[in-house]
Amino acid sequence: MWPFTTDNKPTCRLCKVHCYKPEKREQIRQIMRYAGPRMLLYYPADAIKHMIREMMLKIKRKRK
Repeated sequence: MWPFTTDNKPTCRLCKVHCYKPEKREQIRQIMRYAGPRMLLYYPADAIKHMIREMMLKIKRKRK
């Protein structure tokens, strides 16, 4: 059973339930290292929302 909805799914980097095998996760990490910074240029609003969601999840986890 999938524990997340589209509203509360964390970013892959912070997710406790991994959808991919370790090799695939490493490949995705490398892709995001390339694509992440470019996202700020082409889709700044989406990139900022992504960063805010990630920061909020980190804060929420620290409080528990």
